[in-house]
Amino acid sequence: MKILNAFSLQMFPPLDGKVAVPSIKEIDLKTAINLFEGGVDSAVGHADTAAVLSDILGIEVQCIRKNILLQHGDEAVVAQLTGGRLPEGSKTLPKGYEIKFFLVRVRYLDKDLKEIISTALIGMDALGKNEYLEKISESL
Repeated sequence: MKILNAFSLQMFPPLDGKVAVPSIKEIDLKTAINLFEGGVDSAVGHADTAAVLSDILGIEVQCIRKNILLQHGDEAVVAQLTGGRLPEGSKTLPKGYEIKFFLVRVRYLDKDLKEIISTALIGMDALGKNEYLEKISESL
């Protein structure tokens, strides 16, 4: 699982007419820790932030400043520091600071959401809501 200390539009590859649909959900520390059971791919670009994350998560989070491109279906945990810039040399989270964790999932669609929703509503009208939702669920 990727860990990032920021989320940016630069993380999307060229869209070439597709629509990027990121979903962002705040998660608790326990959920974040569980997501890293299979390993961690760090793109945390600040040494102090990486050290503090290592302490909080109980795993090694390396400081690796690299560009990330999120492809269709990719997921990443964003560790958002609040409270200001960490004091130089921080190894633990200082008083007055907080790290919130967010799970980011990225999907790329060939059509605009407005077109997708319009098609969905037409399908619901034609089949009835429950039957349409069953058909959609089968295709996901």
